[in-house]
Amino acid sequence: ISGNGQTGVCRALRRFQKAGKVCVLCFDLTQGNVAELEKGSLDFILDQNAGEQGYRPAMLLYDKLLLGEEPTSEYLYTDICIKTRFNL
Repeated sequence: ISGNGQTGVCRALRRFQKAGKVCVLCFDLTQGNVAELEKGSLDFILDQNAGEQGYRPAMLLYDKLLLGEEPTSEYLYTDICIKTRFNL
């Protein structure tokens, strides 16, 4: 699930008794997603560190436009964390 439809998808899976039979992967380690993972409605959560992804580009732009500072490298890699019920 690449949007914010996790709750609806999980609700539909439970309603039609398909939770645990359909593999569901979603993004962002939110409280709601963790709860659905614990219930077994989700199988994996890919945490992309949304806070860093939202903060760092704005700060790079600020540094460039207001301070005249160039980024230290062409690419900035952020960590990705894969969560399941077994490694929460």
